[in-house]
Amino acid sequence: MKKVAGIKGFNEIKKVQLKHFIDERGLFTKIYSNQISNKLNFTINEVFYSVSSKNVFRGFHKQENPYEISKIVFCINGEINDYFIDLRKDSENYGRFDNLVLSDKSNIGLYIPEGFAHGYKVLSDSATILYLQSGDYNSEFESGINPLSLNLDLGQIILSERDKQLPNFADY
Repeated sequence: MKKVAGIKGFNEIKKVQLKHFIDERGLFTKIYSNQISNKLNFTINEVFYSVSSKNVFRGFHKQENPYEISKIVFCINGEINDYFIDLRKDSENYGRFDNLVLSDKSNIGLYIPEGFAHGYKVLSDSATILYLQSGDYNSEFESGINPLSLNLDLGQIILSERDKQLPNFADY
């Protein structure tokens, strides 16, 4: 990992810049190290990956107290527009959201702390996303926001029935 830098206006959200080793054989990337753990105070409990088609939108998802989790998200194949929204009711940024394009060419991951919901839209024909999570997934404490209830210009999206049933932001 080369560095960890904050996203303007969201000091808690961090870009994690990775170091790629490229030669005639291909590519080798270190995804996680003690350096990341120490800088972000982050330990891995679970690792997931997701493969999605163009225009799929996954999210906005989070877990509620006492099972809140932080995550580091990487796009390891393809390109996505990665979104996050602050859902910490006591935060001065409550309800604010932003995004960052992640791709297999960018060498960038995104650290999303507890209290933020996360989602992404696939921009390429398909994309593979790797999630490192600080806690165990607990379906009973999963929540989120319907992305259609936010003032986002998402264009055409494919949204799961489950995500369509998430509460609107105004009702969260």
